[in-house]
This record gives sequence, C-alpha cells and structure tokens, in this order.
Amino acid sequence: MNLSICITCYVVFLFLYSIIIIAIEATSFYVGLTFAILPLLCYILLNWFAIPKPSEAAVHEILGENLWQNEAVRSSFESDSSSSLDDNAFVIRTIAHRGCGLDAPENSIAAMKLCKKNGCKCIEIDVFLTADKIAVVFHDDTLDRMTDGVGLISEHTYEDLQRLQLVFQPKFDAKDTFADERIPTLDECIAFCMESNTKLILDVKDSSNEV
Repeated sequence: MNLSICITCYVVFLFLYSIIIIAIEATSFYVGLTFAILPLLCYILLNWFAIPKPSEAAVHEILGENLWQNEAVRSSFESDSSSSLDDNAFVIRTIAHRGCGLDAPENSIAAMKLCKKNGCKCIEIDVFLTADKIAVVFHDDTLDRMTDGVGLISEHTYEDLQRLQLVFQPKFDAKDTFADERIPTLDECIAFCMESNTKLILDVKDSSNEV
C-alpha cells in the first residue's frame, strides 16, 4: 500500500472531522443561545403589547361588587357555609348571550325583557352599523338567518330594516308572539338597560372605525 495515499486519506479524514466538530459546536452554541434568549424575548414582547389591567374602580363600576371584598358576606360564608348569600353581593351570576335567544328572537327588546323577568342582571348584545350609520343590535353581517330579508345589513338603511320582521323558531308553537319585533337600535337597548338597572356587554361586530 502506498504510504503517501494513506497519509493523504488520513489528513483528509482529520480535516473533514474537524469541520464537522466545529459545525456541531457552533450549532450547539447558537442553539443554546437561542433557548436562553428566546424566552426572555417572548416575555418582553408579551409585556410590551399586553393590554393593561383595568383599574379596580372601572371593574367595580362595570361588574359590581366583588363578593370576597365584602367583609360581612365573607364572614357569614366562612362561619356558616349553608347560609344564603345576598345576590347583590355577587359580581355577575349570569350573562344572557344575545338576550334570551332561545326563548325570543335574539338581540331583540323582547329577549332583553325576558332576561330581566328571569332575574338576569347582565346582557350581551351585538352591534352593527346600517348604511345610514345608525348603530343597531344584530349578530350576523347578513339579514338572511334572523329576518325575512336578505343581504348585508351594512347595505340597508335603518328605515329598510324596520320593514323586516325578526324570525324566531321557538321550541314551542308561538309564531305570533313576536310578530311585531324589529331590529332595535343600540340606543333603545341602552335605554332599556338603564331603566331596568341591567348591566350591558357590547360585542361590536362591525369592522369599520365609525362605530
């Protein structure tokens, strides 16, 4: 066997081995550096873009009194777990999604009245703008599912919408019960909630900046 060929092969092997080792070490260094820096970077970004925590005053105004900050109620509960607690001490026990949407046309004044009748203290409703920029309470961007009309709600004026009847298919036969229900305005719903002392959560469905 030629000695020079053996030496050449050995040198080439050492060279390639050295390159591979250097590549592995370099990769390991950067991988380790990435794992060290990435969590810190994520933490910084999450804190930078995080929505700030609301003030205690704002939370209390919107949701009501925190049960566990009421010393009288808390003491009563801790001393006797079977004692009844004052409903007014709870923050919110029930939120009606779109009003009583299973017992009346969703997002209607009739649905909101049923919520109040059933003791619900908070209602969630959806908001869209009409073509003439009036805020109305409606869930879908089209009229097809919940009215006897068709098309985008944003392409109809408020006057157009008042000609449409809200569609409701109850679990019992009551076709004529809600025959006069129409799509309400946001102002009407706010007025009802203020008069009935009912809290309100708005889900703005309209993507425009004019709401």
